[in-house]
Formats: sequence, structure tokens, C-alpha cells
Amino acid sequence: MANVKREKEEQLALANMLSKIILSSSNIRELAEGFAKELKRLMSIDWGAIAWIERGDTVCLLPLSGKINLSRDFESTLPLERTPIAWLRKNKRALLESDLRKASQAWSVSFLGKLGKQETRSMVLMPLFSGGEVFGSLIVGSRKPDAYRERELKLLKYAASQLALPLANSLLLRERLSTLAQDFRAPLTPVVACSSLLAEEFQSEPESAEAKLSQNIYRGAQELQTKLSKLVEAGKKRQGT
Repeated sequence: MANVKREKEEQLALANMLSKIILSSSNIRELAEGFAKELKRLMSIDWGAIAWIERGDTVCLLPLSGKINLSRDFESTLPLERTPIAWLRKNKRALLESDLRKASQAWSVSFLGKLGKQETRSMVLMPLFSGGEVFGSLIVGSRKPDAYRERELKLLKYAASQLALPLANSLLLRERLSTLAQDFRAPLTPVVACSSLLAEEFQSEPESAEAKLSQNIYRGAQELQTKLSKLVEAGKKRQGT
């Protein structure tokens, strides 16, 4: 009974802290730092990462915290095929490796090798859902075997549910900004090139109406290109990548 009460108090405390973290920032890297701090307070975590699927065939990984040591071999992008993330997307449930010396999935060890985390003994991948589909994972690992039991899994499941929405929104924003920038850049590029040629053509008559018009078009097109680049960069900074 005392254990049940303690677990409920832990879940409530975690819920309050994660809500504050989400409300205080929309930057994914800052969210990751905050989540890492709270989760490390409640369980054994030697390293962690947030993973998401891009373009349907690539896994991107963001360290859960800059204060959690990561190997120099840590790869930030991997092919989706034969990774635990692909397994999560197919099975739509958490993957727990209690002791990686007896891994339930052979590619779990390979996955850790690519991240430079061969010393990890236990690992949890908690799925992140959007619209009922898995688009990523909250990943934590420990050098201790059997570090994650029912208590830890409940806390990690709640943390993943809170992280999913801001991460999905951030990725959607970045995708839309990238698409918007591409839609504008395609017709803008020939405008910049042609107006530049026209401006050069009328350099010998700088005060002519044609020269002034071509210069105005060229400067305007360049300004639009700069604004588009700043828009895309703002989206990246919001995500923290």
C-alpha cells in the first residue's frame, strides 16, 4: 500500500514538473534537458536520446541532455531499417531490454554500437505517438542490468506521452517552413538570375528607367531570398537543432 501511494506521488510530481517544462519552452533541446533532469532524479539513466523518423526511412537522434555523456561515435542519423525504432513503429509498444547480454532483439546491440554505447546493460525505448502512429521514441539506457521495472516503465510512458505533442508540432512546423521556402525559392531563383543579368546590361545607363527598374527587381528578389533563409533558420532554432 505504501509503495502504491509513493508511486502515485512520484507520478503526480513528475506530471507537475513536465507540465511546467513544456509551458516554459517550445525548443526541443530545452525540453530534452528538462525531461532528462526530472527522469534522472527518479531512475538510473546513464544516457538518453529522443528519436524521430524523417522522410520515412531515416532516424534522427537528439541527445536527451548535453549533461548525459555520449561517445564521440554517437551517430545522429541512422537508416530506419533494422533499428529498434522500426520495431516500435510496427509493434506500437515499448521495447525493454533488461539485460543486453541476453538481448531479445539482435539489432538492439548493433543499434547501441552505432551510438557508441556498448557498455549499456539495460535499455528502454518508449514510443512517441501522433495520430495513433509511432513517429519516434524516448530512449534511456543504464549501465546496470534490470534497471527498468514496472515503476520506471510507468514514469517513462507518462514522460513519452507528454513529450510527443510538442515534438510532433515542432517537426510539423519545420516541415511546413521547409516546404514553404522551397515553394517560394523555385520561382524566385530565375527572377534573381534574370534581374541580375538585366542590371548588368544597363550598368552603362544607371539613370535610365530600365536600369532603375532592373535594380529594384534584383534587390527585392535578393531580400525575399534572405527572408526565406531566416524563416527556415528560425524553425530550426525553435526545434533546437
